Amino acid sequence: ADLSGGNFWSGAAQAAIIAGFNHTAHTIYERIAATAEKYIGSDDWAYETEKDNFRMRTNKCNKFVYDVLREAGAETKFTRYGLSYDLVPLSKDRPYLAGEWGNPDAVVTNWKVIRNPRRGDIAAYKAPYSDATGHVGIVTGSGKGVWANGFVIRQDYINNKVWDTSHTIIYRRYVGPAK
Repeated sequence: ADLSGGNFWSGAAQAAIIAGFNHTAHTIYERIAATAEKYIGSDDWAYETEKDNFRMRTNKCNKFVYDVLREAGAETKFTRYGLSYDLVPLSKDRPYLAGEWGNPDAVVTNWKVIRNPRRGDIAAYKAPYSDATGHVGIVTGSGKGVWANGFVIRQDYINNKVWDTSHTIIYRRYVGPAK
């Protein structure tokens, strides 16, 4: 009542709005994780597969994350600076690279760096690999994540050997509008 000047109906309306925002936020994180999980076992983002403007024989963990976020309704933008080696050379737009997700100083629109990950967050690290800028996937809870490896979409513990733990894993949480 203090926030609404003692007016019960105004306070009730404010509470309903806040509850709606909380429900929408929880729902988007669940949609992100569930969408990622439904692709476990798929080879659509495999190294030897062409996927949209990503050629064969390219890493596609960032493309997997981008596609899942779009499907789940998390507003995710292309970035316009520079070209990625895995896109058609004429394209200037591309999803954020794994190394950008994994760089705590990089601005990733609608995502903030966090310390304690939960279901629906992003896990990433940057690394100077010859064929990639790092690795990125989606947190599904209990220390696990879903990501594209060279063959299929898989779920495993984030701290296993696939997640090169010699690099710092950066977590990000969605703070943008839900569709």
